[in-house]
Amino acid sequence: MRHESALPLIAPALGSALQLPVERRADVTGCDLILAAGDRVFAVEYVVDASAEFVGAGLRSLAACVQATPGALPLLVMPYARPTARMLCESAGVSWLDLSGNAGIVGPGLLVRIEGRPDAHRRRGRPRDIFSPGITRVAMAFLLSPERAFTQTELAEETLMNRGTVSRHVRRLAQAGFVTTGGRGRGACWRVEDPDLMLNAWRAAYDFERHDIRRGHIPALAGPNLLGHIAEVVERHELPYAATGLAAAWLIAPFATYRLVTVYLPAWLPAKLLDELGFVAEPRGANTWLVHASDEGVFMGTEVADGIRHVNSVQAYLDLKAQPERSAEAAEELSRRGLPWRRHE
Repeated sequence: MRHESALPLIAPALGSALQLPVERRADVTGCDLILAAGDRVFAVEYVVDASAEFVGAGLRSLAACVQATPGALPLLVMPYARPTARMLCESAGVSWLDLSGNAGIVGPGLLVRIEGRPDAHRRRGRPRDIFSPGITRVAMAFLLSPERAFTQTELAEETLMNRGTVSRHVRRLAQAGFVTTGGRGRGACWRVEDPDLMLNAWRAAYDFERHDIRRGHIPALAGPNLLGHIAEVVERHELPYAATGLAAAWLIAPFATYRLVTVYLPAWLPAKLLDELGFVAEPRGANTWLVHASDEGVFMGTEVADGIRHVNSVQAYLDLKAQPERSAEAAEELSRRGLPWRRHE
């Protein structure tokens, strides 16, 4: 929704959330709106889309507005606040409101939380997502080396992409506020600002179903035995692979036993190898997910443990979102002691 259509709707929406009359005040700060409700004043910025780039830009504009309006509470408004947008606002300590009826407004003596209202302004097509294939390789490079400042050339080498593509991706991550820049020209470098924020925003938007998944069954006694069997057959034929999900979490930060084994493959196995594995396609009661990745960035930073190749801890954490069994507990344990910036805490 464009600014000219949205701005008249913001005061009524804020009044509904607060259950208070709201009036507009003259603005000399450059904000989209200055609104007063009772004894509180809100500096309001509106963004036409809840994508990370728009939200990041809106948060920076609000920071400047609040400095020019002492005592005002910053409020970012959008048509519909998706999880990543809410997470970015809350991480920045900024209240948010959407024109679909949801809100997260916090201030001295004030807490308003309204969730569950559907998107009343949904547009056709898939929502804009900063974490699309390609840019996720750049995000992964930052998260695997959270203390490192990368030049554009170094990122291109890490991600196996050309410098022009890397430059576009880094600009988007910087616009969203996930990475910061130091230096200028050829000496410019970037580092991740807050690894937890970027990873959790990525996970909120992550959709495992973007990959091509074949669910089926292989006779086996338990998850580790099944994983060992798959690895042995695939390695005997000198084919690349990487375990992920519950199996990878067990290898990185052992916590709970598992039944389901999920394995990334850069290409589908021929029928002869599937027969050798004993794989039978059957989604119901599946104990094996063979996954053709939508982007080979999932293989960045793979490691070997107990003779089994597995994805890095960041990728495993993302993929646990779609796993059954005790995946939530496994993800919590992996987050606590398996992520690169946690291992030395």
